[in-house]
Amino acid sequence: MKTSFALALAGAVLLAAGSAFGQGSAVIIKQRAKELRDQNNAEQGVTAPAPSVQPSALGAAASTETAPPRPLTPHQQDLLRLRGDLTAIKPDAPATQAMKQQLAKDLIAAAEGPNKPSQTAANKLAESLSSALSEKLLATTTRQRLFLKINAVLNPQKIGQAQLADIAGDIQALFEANNLEQKQAAAVAGDAKAIAVEIQKAAAK
Repeated sequence: MKTSFALALAGAVLLAAGSAFGQGSAVIIKQRAKELRDQNNAEQGVTAPAPSVQPSALGAAASTETAPPRPLTPHQQDLLRLRGDLTAIKPDAPATQAMKQQLAKDLIAAAEGPNKPSQTAANKLAESLSSALSEKLLATTTRQRLFLKINAVLNPQKIGQAQLADIAGDIQALFEANNLEQKQAAAVAGDAKAIAVEIQKAAAK
């Protein structure tokens, strides 16, 4: 019984392989015939037909070329300015008072919705952020992660207390990983968390 089953299985495999080989041979034969046809036409001065272009492809290309870029929303513009503020502060170009004031202004603007951080809270975070960024140069990817964390604390409507603590811890860790003094890194994290708590309390009223 086992031998019969094994033979039947082997036969099925060979049959499938033969079918696949037959199909493959047919494709090769068709391709070769097309090549011979084109070669003969070329020798007789007949130009080979150009491949047809699908109308859908033309439509897609036209729409890609003519579609204007979407304008940024006001909130996206605020976030872009905030990211620019964070990028502009470097150890070789410490933040001026004007840069700190602009950073505080953009922190407030980047908080989406009616609940904005107070000027006092924004000034405090702007000061600690400016001080930390002036001490250590963060890599581009690290600055991007910092920006995302700051954006999260400015828009904490759907963030729980445990997640908020994790975000603050991540901010501190980003700076400590770049050899910033622990006390200074903790100050940035604390000011960022304080802004989120303030916004959450205002939203709960």
